[in-house]
Amino acid sequence: MLSVTNLFNLHNEYLTKKALEGFGDFKIGHVICTVKYADYLVLLGKEETIQQGMTDGLGQDGRHYKMEMNVENTKVMRISREPCPVQIMTDQKQLGNV
Repeated sequence: MLSVTNLFNLHNEYLTKKALEGFGDFKIGHVICTVKYADYLVLLGKEETIQQGMTDGLGQDGRHYKMEMNVENTKVMRISREPCPVQIMTDQKQLGNV
């Protein structure tokens, strides 16, 4: 018997896998493209255009299943020697940088 938590986790896994198809993987020791914890999701990409595409795909597929991204709580982070901010948009709003 599936619990509500297990059902949510299965649905979340399917949604992210479908939304991120074709964006490639990020390599840190081993190949990964997402990190998940509870209801949080981390998307990893080498380029801003890839991050934007991943965010767009996740938003579109989420809306298909009546799920929304909390834009106010969604942040982006650039790990680089260059201190310029990342400009990722969703629902016509720019995500905050941390």
